[in-house]
Amino acid sequence: MKAYYANHKLNSGLNGSEYITPWLKGKKGYKMPGCEKNIFQKGHIPHNYAPVGTVRKNTDGYLWKKIADVRYAGKANWRHLHYLVWEEANGPIPEGKIIAFLDGNPENCALENLLLTDAAEVAVANKLHLRFDDPELTKAGLMVAKVTIAANERLNKYQGGNECSKISK
Repeated sequence: MKAYYANHKLNSGLNGSEYITPWLKGKKGYKMPGCEKNIFQKGHIPHNYAPVGTVRKNTDGYLWKKIADVRYAGKANWRHLHYLVWEEANGPIPEGKIIAFLDGNPENCALENLLLTDAAEVAVANKLHLRFDDPELTKAGLMVAKVTIAANERLNKYQGGNECSKISK
């Protein structure tokens, strides 16, 4: 019958759920037996609760620090630890800037290992393989990326065309 209905583009109007009555029908506020008085009592603290100031490692390797304890705020309660270290020493991060790790290790949040830079410079340095484990080489690689971006902007200004296609090895 199902194939016949499908081949002839017929529809009976039924989908099979019309004859099934849910077991909870008419049981508003139903609680499973044995759980009536022990579910989420006032003052209950979940097993995965973290107090303010807790530092944890995210799935992508970055360290996050809990800065607030607002209910139902989710990620708004947490910030990247390297951003907090930079802002404590140098003030707020300007719009369009990011904090890069000079040694490439996102767990090393020491101020000497952090550098304020543009996202475009980091992207070009990554594309041209100019990021290294040595902080001094990484600084030099970011300078080369800055020069590459400036040269491509100048080429684009005088020749026209797509500026993204000019960044190459």
